[in-house]
Amino acid sequence: MNDALENLKRVIRQQIEEEAASLTGQVRALVAEYQAREDRRQAELDHLRDEDGEPIDGDYAKLDERRTDAALEADDDLSGLLRRLTELTA
Repeated sequence: MNDALENLKRVIRQQIEEEAASLTGQVRALVAEYQAREDRRQAELDHLRDEDGEPIDGDYAKLDERRTDAALEADDDLSGLLRRLTELTA
């Protein structure tokens, strides 16, 4: 009886470890995906501004429009990320 109980504990522990590893991998993939999106947005903005954050061509309207677009994209990404994390933890 004791061997059966120990075997059951071992199987349960193994299953928990596998599920935790899978979840960790999925979360890391999400982090990488959404970090890449943020990096792309920042790179696009960096092409429009100098080291002081000023527009390279003096076109504040163009920079402000892109910053607004980037903020809206980031907001959408945050909503998407929260939805996907919720699905993972449901």
